Amino acid sequence: MVILESHESWSLKVAGFLILFFAISDSHAQKFEWAKRFAGDNLSSPFSIKMNSSSELFLGGGFEKNISFGQMTLNSRGAADAFIARMDTTGNLLSVIQFSGSTYTFAKVDEIDSNDDLVVHGNFTGTLEVGDTTINPLPARDDQNFIAKFSRDGDLLWIRILDLDGAVYLGPVTIDRDDNIFAVYMTVDGNDRFLAIQKYNPDGLLLAEQALSETTDGRHILPTGIVITSGGEPLINLIGSGDLRISDQEFPHDDGEYWSALTKLSADLDPEWTKIIFTAYVEPYTTGTGFAIDAANNIYITSAMNKVVLQKLDKDGEFQWGVSYNGNVQDVIWTYGITVDPAGSVYLCGSVNNNFELDGVAVSTTFDNSVAYVMKFDRIGQAQWVKQSNHGFNDGLFFVQSPSGSIYFSGHCAGRTYFDAISLPDEKYGSDIFVTKLSDPTFVTPSIRLGDNIELCSGDVFTFHANGFISYEWSDGSNDSTFVANKPGEYFVRAMDYRGNQVTDTVKVSLCLDESIPNVITPNGDGLNQNFVIEGLDLSRSNELLIYDRWGKKIFETHSYQNDWDGQEHTAGIYFYRFKKATGDRDCKGFIHIIK
Repeated sequence: MVILESHESWSLKVAGFLILFFAISDSHAQKFEWAKRFAGDNLSSPFSIKMNSSSELFLGGGFEKNISFGQMTLNSRGAADAFIARMDTTGNLLSVIQFSGSTYTFAKVDEIDSNDDLVVHGNFTGTLEVGDTTINPLPARDDQNFIAKFSRDGDLLWIRILDLDGAVYLGPVTIDRDDNIFAVYMTVDGNDRFLAIQKYNPDGLLLAEQALSETTDGRHILPTGIVITSGGEPLINLIGSGDLRISDQEFPHDDGEYWSALTKLSADLDPEWTKIIFTAYVEPYTTGTGFAIDAANNIYITSAMNKVVLQKLDKDGEFQWGVSYNGNVQDVIWTYGITVDPAGSVYLCGSVNNNFELDGVAVSTTFDNSVAYVMKFDRIGQAQWVKQSNHGFNDGLFFVQSPSGSIYFSGHCAGRTYFDAISLPDEKYGSDIFVTKLSDPTFVTPSIRLGDNIELCSGDVFTFHANGFISYEWSDGSNDSTFVANKPGEYFVRAMDYRGNQVTDTVKVSLCLDESIPNVITPNGDGLNQNFVIEGLDLSRSNELLIYDRWGKKIFETHSYQNDWDGQEHTAGIYFYRFKKATGDRDCKGFIHIIK
């Protein structure tokens, strides 16, 4: 297992990880810009938060009795209803979809596709009312599990109810680059557990289904996350206890041992590999709580076991680096959300009970309550900052990052809660939903500039640097972050950041000016050395050429030389020139011998 050595900090190697101790940036550089509280007369819970291409926010959640969004109040029709609220970037409500079943209803925004349509999954009992639409249940089913698609304005485009036996646990759900939908589900019937994945086209037509695991001894297994690689291959995070069996692979474990695993499927849903990532004798919900991939399909996975653990794996699940941050023995630390920005920085969100210290910056609570936090690491796992709520009882569950780097963060809140100086007063019931915007001045979108055009003299080389990206392609097909030029030419690089955005730049390398100016021309009509040609001259740029005879008389002047002077009208002999490429460049001086 590779151990990453830190060159700026003292480090302690522990079981393949680094316990790091070093100074990180002042968390006050980050700022909560606004915070909103959505509350009712009973329990309210967030389920997800997403952003579309127009930077509109979509908050999914549930509530009992009622919930208020400023001037709008929803009243539940069942024991608990669900909602999807569309908001602007200041948290103001634009529209809302309400889901109502006979008893408890759940609905979550999983993804937003390329048309800004919402991919949603959930469950209900009895009939489901979505706005003015009534969805009838399948017969002989207590719980109805569905996948649906809505327009950004809340119109129901289609809905599919899963016809499965036993108690069904649907999710997670995600999409690929072509907007195909992937849904993992598990059925439970006594001790029998069946885990499978389905693939739908963008219109909800079932394309394929693959069984992943089937047990009859009541072993605990639960899918917690799914992402799709750039090649359309599903990668699934599982947690559980006891033995794990995926397809024909068996992973023995003690009965009291909990684990987190990743399983990779092909684009056709055939299992390719499964690897155990974490093992611990802890409760299963605290093991393997979030993961993400970057544009090169590297895997970032986090866990919380009275500490924060973050690992980076390559696309084949092989360990690259890992870091661990300890809380106190009595602390309970949860990590729920994870994302990777264009520069390869990793963000986590979660909550901590009691106190927790991240490299000298304390995440502290009051009165034994919990606080919500967001923390940032650079692309090699070094902590950058941590930001937390204050007072109250807060649980940070979900976040989404805008293209400009702002973080929209949501979770539970109870009691008076502060985000910096922003106060959210206690509401009636006390278990409500918060949404807040956190700015990050340390966020950067990688850009590339190879520099100005340059000249090379004989024997010289020049090294171009294009650091900070995940992949590179130079004009000769090489893929390093640096490129060595040793001859004139035009060179370009195409670089891709950690989110798959591509940037390019081009630079021209010309021969050293002193070596590119000839000293002999033969304007005799044979087509050879006919003109005074300066090799590599950019004819589109301004320049200055002056030519003098041997007595110092100026015989030619131009400020836009086009390699077209042949001296035909002058006698053979020695002439002198002064050339300057552009204003501010040095003068080049020399002689021209006209031979006729």
